Amino acid sequence: MGRNDELTGAVARVWNPRLRSKGFRRVGKRDLAAVRCGIVLLFNFQVSAWGSRDFCVNVAAFTLSGNHLPVLQPGFCLETPVGGQLWLPSRTAAEATNSVETAWSLALKQALPWLDKNSTLEGHLKTLNSEKWGSRHHQLFKIGVVEALLGRNGDSADHLREAISLYLDDGRDWCRAEIAKAEALLDALRRDNAVSLLDKWASSNRLVHRLK
Repeated sequence: MGRNDELTGAVARVWNPRLRSKGFRRVGKRDLAAVRCGIVLLFNFQVSAWGSRDFCVNVAAFTLSGNHLPVLQPGFCLETPVGGQLWLPSRTAAEATNSVETAWSLALKQALPWLDKNSTLEGHLKTLNSEKWGSRHHQLFKIGVVEALLGRNGDSADHLREAISLYLDDGRDWCRAEIAKAEALLDALRRDNAVSLLDKWASSNRLVHRLK
């Protein structure tokens, strides 16, 4: 863990036992994740890049099948009681323990209810539809994935086609891979084989999200 990484130990002592009964387990160094209905529910402890050992806690939910890269969207950062991102110190063991306790008290109010709402496909779809993203093509693709999992093939196909159109308009090199995935899912929808394809994607994406 290292002398200067008191946060990892504090998270293990304070958060891990409290979240274990909810199906969460450690992924990576200090993050915690659970999978429900094919949706990854994630707590991400982000340490400041400036060497202060201050940290924030990001909260995210995303489909395992629809995300082949690590993501924190849709999601948010825990906030202070008066608003604004919550950053807490963790330079010493005592400081880290106090900070993760503070973060936990806020997670009970801010994060766990939101994660519960996103623990079903229907609930997660509502979240995706309510989001305002600059990367609208990604949002539409993710919506299409959830709709395919729910068997709403017509809606899924419409959103996937719209996502493809926006990826084409974007035109950056990486868009080609996203278009290929959307077209593969469209083809699977036409053949009534979408859930099988999404299951394969979910299996291959488990390692990306550090889920064994």
